[in-house]
Amino acid sequence: MRDGYCCTPAKGYFFWHPLDLLIQSGWLSRLGTVLLLDAVARGLGTAQALDEALRFRPDAVFTLSGSLTRAGDRRFLSALRERLPAVRIIGSGDELRYETIETLRAFPELDGALTDFTSPDLSRWIESPASAPGPDLVVRAGDGFAGAPKGNPRRVIEDARFEYPLPRQDLFVGPEYRIPSSPRRFASVLTSYGCNQPCTYCSVSRLGAKLREPESVEEEILRLRRDQAVSHVFFRDATLTMDREHILNLCARLRRSCPWLTFNGWTRVDLVDGEVIREMKAAGLRLLSFGLESGDDQVLRRNGKTATARQAADALALCRLHGVRTLGHFVVGLPGETPESFQATLRWIESLPLDYAAFTVAEPRPGTLLKRKNHQHEDLALARRRHAEAIRGFYLRPSLWVHHARRLRTPPEAASLIREARDFVRIMLLPA
Repeated sequence: MRDGYCCTPAKGYFFWHPLDLLIQSGWLSRLGTVLLLDAVARGLGTAQALDEALRFRPDAVFTLSGSLTRAGDRRFLSALRERLPAVRIIGSGDELRYETIETLRAFPELDGALTDFTSPDLSRWIESPASAPGPDLVVRAGDGFAGAPKGNPRRVIEDARFEYPLPRQDLFVGPEYRIPSSPRRFASVLTSYGCNQPCTYCSVSRLGAKLREPESVEEEILRLRRDQAVSHVFFRDATLTMDREHILNLCARLRRSCPWLTFNGWTRVDLVDGEVIREMKAAGLRLLSFGLESGDDQVLRRNGKTATARQAADALALCRLHGVRTLGHFVVGLPGETPESFQATLRWIESLPLDYAAFTVAEPRPGTLLKRKNHQHEDLALARRRHAEAIRGFYLRPSLWVHHARRLRTPPEAASLIREARDFVRIMLLPA
């Protein structure tokens, strides 16, 4: 998965909507016909994807590329460029956002990079390619480049706001997209962009932080219900409760106008409390994902995480009290982790009231402080073994599946649990 300026392997055959493409579809559809080609979610090979793209014969392509997929992305775009030499190709992705000029120099198939996927600058440039690019676009100009790569925006929110036209959700709502604890038909919506926290293993804080007006979010959700018969939303914010007043305002609106709504989201354990969880649940919250990372406070502090293991346990207990399902994200192999702290974290995880857990191996990804400090695992094979051990330890507990079974109320819920059990077994067979 390459969206949101983060490149990660898909886990458990779960696929979410590619956020950059979704948001840009609103801007680009103002210029003409837009086609979505998501080869990852649809399981298309290079030849199949190329044939479909050639049948459409686009004038311009907005594509995703990631640090883990660049070689394959280049092969596909090279073949597309060979068949359609006049097509303009603009990319988005982790390397293109955080290492813009270096990546474009190594990626000659691309004409440029969009460095803020909520921006109108791409559509403006396609409409008038001879004009200077806006602040969120870098394009080739002779032997060099026009436009300035992004620096490091301030992480404070203040009065930063953003808006975008309603996306072409009709292109994205479909059975090929799946996430835990959600119906088969759902939509992705954004209420904020970036993050105001400084974690070393995450690049999102380098995007800055800005909010979307609650009225616009409400309008998009109402339109989804009217036009696509969608009543479940995945809020794709990196930190849904980043601004307390904003999330409470949004929940109050959704309670009044969208009583049928259910939703999932991501946030931090130190940015929720009883009132926030209660209001989100009343507005339709079904599952809340938290970045927990480690049960060792020293490891958390060393990696820029200001939350503590105690706060994590308290936040999860609040969610359980209010009937909100939870998913914890953990990072194996962070700087400062020891064999003892890893085993202590495994025991701590088993004590938490979690419904789901996701594990990844710490990597020096583009845009992260880990990469700027050139973090390397002393023993990558050991980190991957620990990753597999953590997955097995969490999901092979009979008590976990008994807990899930007791929550079943309808046949569709039972079918969903069977699919989730199958998919989490597949997770254990995937590399870190």
